[in-house]
Amino acid sequence: MSSEIRLAEGGARSVTWCQIIADCLGRRVDLISERDTSAAGAAIIGHAAHTGAAVEEIAQRSVRIDRAFEPGAHNREVLEASYQRYRAMCPLIGC
Repeated sequence: MSSEIRLAEGGARSVTWCQIIADCLGRRVDLISERDTSAAGAAIIGHAAHTGAAVEEIAQRSVRIDRAFEPGAHNREVLEASYQRYRAMCPLIGC
């Protein structure tokens, strides 16, 4: 099983959002270049069914990464501090 983090479509069109996700998770996040991932996924599954090849192998050859986002240490510290403040407030505001 892969531990890669990949984003596509929707909110992933925002480089700011992609960077926030990388910072929050403290991990590299890859943005997939394909803009219609539903169709691409269907094509990969269809190809696998037709040829008997493993879906993972086909995806590895087919999926292209447009951009990678590395976590920023400073951003991670700021986000962690904000999260801890939120957790401290939860008993008071009922979250």
